[in-house]
Amino acid sequence: MKHMLHVKSALLALIGILLFSSQVAQAQVHKADGIIDFSGEYNSTEYSTNNGKWFMNWDDTNLYVAVANSNSNSPTVLYLDLNPLPIVNGGTSADGNTYGYENYDGTNGTLPFRGDAIVYFKKDDSGYNEYRIADKDNWNVTAVRPFSVGFSQGNDNVREIIIPWSSFIVNGKQLTGKPAAFNWLGYAVNTSSYQVTTPAPREGYIGQQKNTIDFVRYFTVPNTNEAGSAFKRGSYTHIGANIDQFGGIDVYDFTMNTPGATITRRINAPNEVVTWNISGNLTVNQGIINTGASTNPIYVNKDFFVSANAQFNLQSNLQVTGNFKAAGGFTVQNSGSVTLNGGAQTVSTSGNNTSFASLNLTGGTKTLLNNLTITQQLSLNDGARLNTGINRLVLAPGSSGLFEGDNGYVIGTVESSATLSSPGSYNFNNTGLTLSIARNGSKVTDYPGFTTVRRLTGTPLTSPTGTSQSIKRQYQIIPTYATNQDVKLTFEYRTYNDNELNSIPETQLRFFRSEDSSGPFERLAPPATIGASSSVEPVHFVTSDTQSTINGYFTLGDGNNPLPVELASFTGQYANNSVLLNWTTASEKNNKGFGVERRVGEGSNWQPVAFVAGKSANGAAYKYVDVAAPQGTVYYRLRQEDNDGTTAYSPVVAVVVAGQVGGATLALSPVPTADALTISGFGDGKHTAEVYDLRGRRVLTQEISDAQSTLQVSALPSGVYLVRVQGAGSAQKGKFVKL
Repeated sequence: MKHMLHVKSALLALIGILLFSSQVAQAQVHKADGIIDFSGEYNSTEYSTNNGKWFMNWDDTNLYVAVANSNSNSPTVLYLDLNPLPIVNGGTSADGNTYGYENYDGTNGTLPFRGDAIVYFKKDDSGYNEYRIADKDNWNVTAVRPFSVGFSQGNDNVREIIIPWSSFIVNGKQLTGKPAAFNWLGYAVNTSSYQVTTPAPREGYIGQQKNTIDFVRYFTVPNTNEAGSAFKRGSYTHIGANIDQFGGIDVYDFTMNTPGATITRRINAPNEVVTWNISGNLTVNQGIINTGASTNPIYVNKDFFVSANAQFNLQSNLQVTGNFKAAGGFTVQNSGSVTLNGGAQTVSTSGNNTSFASLNLTGGTKTLLNNLTITQQLSLNDGARLNTGINRLVLAPGSSGLFEGDNGYVIGTVESSATLSSPGSYNFNNTGLTLSIARNGSKVTDYPGFTTVRRLTGTPLTSPTGTSQSIKRQYQIIPTYATNQDVKLTFEYRTYNDNELNSIPETQLRFFRSEDSSGPFERLAPPATIGASSSVEPVHFVTSDTQSTINGYFTLGDGNNPLPVELASFTGQYANNSVLLNWTTASEKNNKGFGVERRVGEGSNWQPVAFVAGKSANGAAYKYVDVAAPQGTVYYRLRQEDNDGTTAYSPVVAVVVAGQVGGATLALSPVPTADALTISGFGDGKHTAEVYDLRGRRVLTQEISDAQSTLQVSALPSGVYLVRVQGAGSAQKGKFVKL
């Protein structure tokens, strides 16, 4: 057997040389006869390059390759990446070989992908035929595999080969059919001068002029079910040093995976176009890309990805049709903008920069996967939707704000901040809430100061019980100074294209406020003004009277089916050996009254204590004294009940109840008891002993004067009771169980 190229090159494994018999040739459409038959073999698919042409096709069983017009003595070399990685030349040696075979680029350079196999075939003028194949582990290792191959050379120096897919080993396993996708490149090499000819793709180096061939380009076949796709998509991987004047490109996938290297796109000169057209994915796994100040855009038709180890600096317009993910450095100068113009797209900027200057969304629904800051403006066009999910879209102070237009819409949370320290109107970057201050105060506290507003859309606030709901928009206002203000609110909402009214008639809209989004809700004055936006058709607005307290959640609800609004305040305190509960309501509608409930400790059950009837439709003040509060930290809540039986709960207040006053210790025995209860330890003098059940009802009273007395409790139902003994200068409590 003749050596392939050079003695120093211990080349590829010799797997076999097998000429197809005439019987085999007659049995197949493809014949390795050196004659290109477009009608049955290659379907008119060819690729012209310098000094020759390439032909490629495949089916479920074989890969068919032919090269024409190449030098008859030049061997043909074909590299195949049969399991493409997301970072084509990333991974490890287990994923493929990145080392180019001798004279791959004149220097035994690096492949643009991790190859799984190399195929070598030739026929010289003497009639010598040779075919070899090796896998990723070592291009030079000899291995025998069960495969058959045909080779022939006809007119025009045509060399034609048929390679069964089963000839290839991928991830340690023999292929049983065609791969789902693959990458490839090929060339011929002169055995004496080592000059590379007939490269496929023919444009080795892209983006700038280069005299030597540098195979950073390759062909991508993303789907082997697509007929005639061998030469459709040329991709690019940067594997070299810095490039300062990178020009225009038109490729399928663009990958940069070179640590420490930088690509800088040059500024387009007059009549020069340096547009980047990337039909597939743009991936920066390592290294830096500077787009430069060119006015030409960058188009990415699929996914855009910058890894945690890379940097992408944008000065021009970047348009992405697929998903956008910046896990590393992504900076946008004021001249740069990002346009997402696909359908459903995700946006992730989890790296060391989470801001865009200008973000333009066109069509479809975009979903934020983390918080995002806009320093200039966000525009939504052609029905675009941005869903923030659990994240926030932050409009930086000084930005021109949010532009939703007639059809655009942000669903979720939009945040904006401003300093309100003087009279004027503040619209918080066009988020739909305007706070107007008319007063001319002399103190800092006369104004809200630095204020953050969060707009929440798409979901109503809901009563814990019952049917009342707000519209599908709320504003959370977080001022520095919340009380003693004089602020008028103008509240916008959408009436179609994501109608936010939630089936509430506009004539019934009322303002509501709560400290917490779960309530309780305070009903404010009815809107003073209602109208429609003169510039954005689906937006209507209402204006409130001035508010003295502007922190919390503000929304609009149904005045005929109000959100729970009874409580304006609820407090509790321990005094005079009892717990005093006070609460007030701003307004009441169909209010039957309040059930007072308590529990001791975090894990105990709520117990009913009393019921206090409602008083007035215009609001009222209430109080309840719990003389039977047990010792320790006691928690109280109110259960507001409407006449129709619906209920809502108040916030919880905690009160610390002391064990005794005056220093004496109350003793009860026997505990438990069925008949008589002996009490002692309350000191000399007259005292009153009172027994309460756990609902706070007094069930027994007895005057006592001896230092030890007996209470008859046989008539009481079984259960737990509290004894309270009170006299001059002392009060003690204790519990007992009645059997």
